[in-house]
Amino acid sequence: MITGDDYISLAANLAAKRGAGEASYRSAVSRAYYGAFHLARKFLSDLGLGVPQGAGSHGWIPQVLIGCGCQEAADAGRLLQDLHAERIVADYRWEKPATGNQNDAKTSVETAHEIGALLVACTAPPRKSIIKTGVASYLRKRGG
Repeated sequence: MITGDDYISLAANLAAKRGAGEASYRSAVSRAYYGAFHLARKFLSDLGLGVPQGAGSHGWIPQVLIGCGCQEAADAGRLLQDLHAERIVADYRWEKPATGNQNDAKTSVETAHEIGALLVACTAPPRKSIIKTGVASYLRKRGG
């Protein structure tokens, strides 16, 4: 079974290839995002939270991380939002060269690794229970 870490490893390999070209570097940005996204999805699912399926989860996951009351989770959520914006440029905004170079690809991989490290820190007690309670409270306030 593939994992978020597998996508991040693929992104790192694509980003490391000197002279690989714009398509490879844009793919690295995209894979880095999806790797981090799936790490965050699994983290929330492992807490017993019902993570929505479909396109809406790309906004929902970072929002609940940001709103849960734990600084490490909030930092991971904000970085995930930033990486998502980069992924959109990489996949759909071909006229923008911002994600088509090796430095930006490497930065996206570093960001994905940082998100992963923050989520690992969130699994330690008491953060894990604080996050679970915080997400439930955040969702009640939002009405969902």
